[in-house]
Amino acid sequence: MANTVRASAAALAFGLLMPAPASACFGGGGPLPRPHPILVALSGIVLGYVAADAPVEGAKAASGLRVLVDTGVAVTPEVMRWYPLHTRADCSNEGASADEVARAYPSGSRVVTVAQIATPPAGGLRIVAKNYREFGYIARTPEPLLPDAGEFDFAGPGPRAALGYEDFEFYRLLTVVEQRKKDARPALFRRLASYRGFERFGAGPRGRRFTYDALLDWGNVPKDARRALLWYFDGVWGER
Repeated sequence: MANTVRASAAALAFGLLMPAPASACFGGGGPLPRPHPILVALSGIVLGYVAADAPVEGAKAASGLRVLVDTGVAVTPEVMRWYPLHTRADCSNEGASADEVARAYPSGSRVVTVAQIATPPAGGLRIVAKNYREFGYIARTPEPLLPDAGEFDFAGPGPRAALGYEDFEFYRLLTVVEQRKKDARPALFRRLASYRGFERFGAGPRGRRFTYDALLDWGNVPKDARRALLWYFDGVWGER
């Protein structure tokens, strides 16, 4: 399917690629993550399940979700097809089975992703395809939701079960940062300090703290606030 999602390639094009989990199939760290109109934070409710009628990102026999998307689209909610994908040993994509999709994403559950939306050449429902190893992979919202649900939820270091959801919140937060005045940005970046995705970077001179500091620089955070935020970040991650 020529027009299906190429999220990794798109991410490289506009500087949003995050370091992927250890894998020969995914590149390491990229430039600063920045919002871009082509990549959208999407959320919706699972209505049911679909089987692809053509290969999805090279994956044959892919099973997916019918999702009523109500976040990240225009005024009216839109039904889309979302396909979670696995990675084979040769780095090609493999579709999830119907049983796996039904277990992972029960009908009626809320799901999120950060993705490029594709329109099939023959028309029909628009498509999202995301590999489980990619930033913003298709994930369910945590149950129960983290504190202050809907206002950027990050749980801090620990188990990574909700990482896909936190990727969604991370990307939403960055889009809001661009809209806020400089004096309102430190409060957002304080929340971001507990984003589990910093685990992808590890320790070392270009690790978690370096990455967080680079985000503060991108957000034009005032110098005094920046020092205070780095001190807070070090406490969250046990680096002071």
